[in-house]
Amino acid sequence: MTRRPLTLVYFAASRLWRVSMASLRPVDDVGSDDDDAPVVYVILGSQFSAKALLALDAHGIPHRVVFVPLSRAARRLPSDASPTVPQMTHRGAILTDSEDILHHLDDSLGASCFPARVAREASEASVRASDGVLAALVLHYNWVDEPGYRRSMRAAGVRAMPWYVPLCLSGAVVDRLARKARASFARRVRKIVAKTLFDGDDAKADATLADPAETREALVRELEWFQATLKEAPFMLGVAEAPCAADVSAFAQLERLVGTMGDASVPPSLPELASEPRLVRLMAWRKEMSERCPIRFKGKRGGRGGAAR
Repeated sequence: MTRRPLTLVYFAASRLWRVSMASLRPVDDVGSDDDDAPVVYVILGSQFSAKALLALDAHGIPHRVVFVPLSRAARRLPSDASPTVPQMTHRGAILTDSEDILHHLDDSLGASCFPARVAREASEASVRASDGVLAALVLHYNWVDEPGYRRSMRAAGVRAMPWYVPLCLSGAVVDRLARKARASFARRVRKIVAKTLFDGDDAKADATLADPAETREALVRELEWFQATLKEAPFMLGVAEAPCAADVSAFAQLERLVGTMGDASVPPSLPELASEPRLVRLMAWRKEMSERCPIRFKGKRGGRGGAAR
């Protein structure tokens, strides 16, 4: 195929893809029948959106879900000040950060994401999972690392391509559409890794991220930290009643590496990590979380925790 037809195919595909993504609206069969229920704005498959949804489901809080497009420019969110998801509205409050959402669930909706006896530890572990090395390396393996990107985000993008784009061209179209996002994520990952592991030394962060073995080792060490929080109880920090903030935050991140993000069906970026011998206990916890508290974006309607009718 010549360059001009390829360019036309790319233009048409990207135009239709963006228009279709921008046209997403609240879905009638998603959410709770309770008008007083929280409304959560999410991107399908987002680990940060999954964190909020996991907490709502695990603590039996009915809620509605609104899907928003991938394109920031096309999003219509409750807060004009922030283009990120998840966001949640409830009784006039607008929450624009996943951690704030979890605290609101405790303060206003009877959840126990931060049980009193381990509130500080749960908060620290939750923030560490969402803002630290784990979150950065999840982005790295899904967007920056070439093999991980091809397994996960590229494969998901190819699957979402319009019908008229030839399969042999779909990957190239996705690569072009994702180019700016991948570069942005690479800068973000470098900044977090430099800050958290190397006291701001960008050169050391670059050296680690350029070496697959060192990157994998940094990830495994970080996951070992979360594994060390597991006690005899089924959940982190010895919590027995329901998953705490540490559980939902770490689980949502881990699923982008070895799982499929529940019913979002996003391919894992690093599936071989599931057989890492140093993480046996963590992977057993991950399996139990998958069975007890599966990630569910779709088909929620009424009942406790948005149980499907």
